Amino acid sequence: MIKSLMLILSLRGVRLKPVVISLAVLLGVFVVVFAFRPMDTRRGRVDARLVDELRRQEQTLELIKQNMVGIVEDNAEVRAALGLPQREYRLSESPGPPGTVHDSGGDATAFFRAAERLVEHLDTVTVTRVLTTLFDSPELVASLEAEDLEVTHSGPSAEIVHQGIPVIHVSAKSDMIEWRPITGTAETTTRDVNEATTFIRRVAPALRRHATHLASRSQTVESIPALATISRAAAEAGITFAQVHATRAGTFRSVHAGSRLLFETGVDARTGEYHVGSDTADDTDEYVEMLLARIRSADTRSAAEIARDRAIAEAEKVFADKSFQAFLRDRGISIATEPTFSQRYILYKLRSNGSAVGAFGIRRDTGELWLLDEDELPIASFTALGVSLSEPARIPATVRVPGARNFLLVGTHEGLADSIMIARADPSVEEISVLSIPRDVYVRGRKLNAVYSAYGADRFADEITEIVGLEIDNYIVIDMMAFAEVIDILGGVEVTLTEDLVDPLYRTKDHGEWGTLYLPRGTHNVNGLQALRVARSRTLGSDFERSRRQHIILEGILLRLGDLGSAGVRRMYDLAHVFHRRVQTNLSPAQMVQYFLAYRDMPLANRTVIDTTNVLYATYSNLYYSGRSKDDVADHALGAWILLPESNDWNVVRRFVRNWISGERT
Repeated sequence: MIKSLMLILSLRGVRLKPVVISLAVLLGVFVVVFAFRPMDTRRGRVDARLVDELRRQEQTLELIKQNMVGIVEDNAEVRAALGLPQREYRLSESPGPPGTVHDSGGDATAFFRAAERLVEHLDTVTVTRVLTTLFDSPELVASLEAEDLEVTHSGPSAEIVHQGIPVIHVSAKSDMIEWRPITGTAETTTRDVNEATTFIRRVAPALRRHATHLASRSQTVESIPALATISRAAAEAGITFAQVHATRAGTFRSVHAGSRLLFETGVDARTGEYHVGSDTADDTDEYVEMLLARIRSADTRSAAEIARDRAIAEAEKVFADKSFQAFLRDRGISIATEPTFSQRYILYKLRSNGSAVGAFGIRRDTGELWLLDEDELPIASFTALGVSLSEPARIPATVRVPGARNFLLVGTHEGLADSIMIARADPSVEEISVLSIPRDVYVRGRKLNAVYSAYGADRFADEITEIVGLEIDNYIVIDMMAFAEVIDILGGVEVTLTEDLVDPLYRTKDHGEWGTLYLPRGTHNVNGLQALRVARSRTLGSDFERSRRQHIILEGILLRLGDLGSAGVRRMYDLAHVFHRRVQTNLSPAQMVQYFLAYRDMPLANRTVIDTTNVLYATYSNLYYSGRSKDDVADHALGAWILLPESNDWNVVRRFVRNWISGERT
């Protein structure tokens, strides 16, 4: 193996001695430090059945909460009919009913928050007035009518539509108006009405044509299940079409086998192309043929059947492996070549000296692999089959990794997921793309950051896969203080801020003096504590800018890691110890080294944040459950601030992620 590595490196013109020494030391350190990691993993693993039960209980509680919201509303109507005063109910954690006295304890933070709330309110009022004034101007009204366009606006944004199809999203920022047409690129103008009318006249003809084209194709998507060939093929395959859902992203409908989602089909509002899963078609006949072929070739097994069949194939592959057979033979154990079946398990029985000693059992309902005793009672479950059953993991002769790989990066604080990113390393374009997911995204009746603490890293990765529609290959979870420790070991990282970082709500203590966070615009070499402040500060704005700063810090860490050579052996050793003590991952030490060598020279590109400027909207939990508006609910009863996908449709997020993968910044 070492000779192969030396040959590869020599062909690249790399100086062999320091690199080989560095690689050997790095691998040795990781293997030694992680030798005891399996014990930590087993000790921290939550029983799958208990987690499933917790999930069922959580779903039940969410239904109870929704029912309680309805009961509260009905009760309010009854009290009003009887002439009784209304009563406020707490449906989530909130500051308390009106009149509750709170002791600030002399903390000035409340004043900062009040000022922040006032600034947000004034900004919203100002922007709303700007748009109202603009769209009420006679010149713009006449221009829109002449182009057969209408405008609907609510608060700080507006939609311009043609025959019911949104063609331009309009928002006001500072002294500028941003116009985002359904096709083409976004543009900005001043508040001047003449600039706005000029823009409308210039883009309207193309947008009308696009909207007409889109309306025709949307009608095709709506009527496609009734097409004779499609209807017959779907019936034969046991496939059903869900109702059409139309959003700014386009018109789509999902295709199911039973309760399992197979794929989505529809038309993309931006490009006007038909979609069948990830495939596209620009011609209607081509679209029908593509959809028909997809239906006929669809795997209509249930999710449980797929998991079970996959587990059987993986298990039988291991059982047929000669090294595994020798492993069992040396211990006097034989395994049945044909399975037997019980009510719950598919069994591969194990025997020793002619007597049954146990069995490998595959759950028929979930595909999970279990070790059973001689009475077929469970001893332990396995979340995955081992990479190697008879020998230690090794670095392959080449460090090139085929295909793109998706890594889930999670920064935790006090047990919650404080920072959530997906890093996609793609050798085909030789770059790493980064996608941040806000921690306030609301799933399964709780914020995404709390999902991690409820289910653990493995299930959290599954939840992220479900949300974004992207398979997570590996995860790395690091505590925020360990994150700071890593940066200190690397000697700090360089970050460049495009504007001053001012956060009066973030208390700091430097040289024995308390203050608030301030870092001027420019380039800084920050230590671990300073980087942690930059990464965690929410400033006076949204949580989304914080995600963008985290991208900058991540890039700085990758650059520092890329600079490590033979002189950095001590730092490698220290990093290995931090990983062992403070990092949770499903990567083996050998895999860490392999991927580090494969991706170390790739630049960080295509940085994206899922936020309210693309596919999310913000609301409050009690408003979400009750369907009421903010004006109808007292501030203390709003509930938690949460983020949800547009039209409450997670497919909108998944399409956005598909565009991110292809390099589009829409």
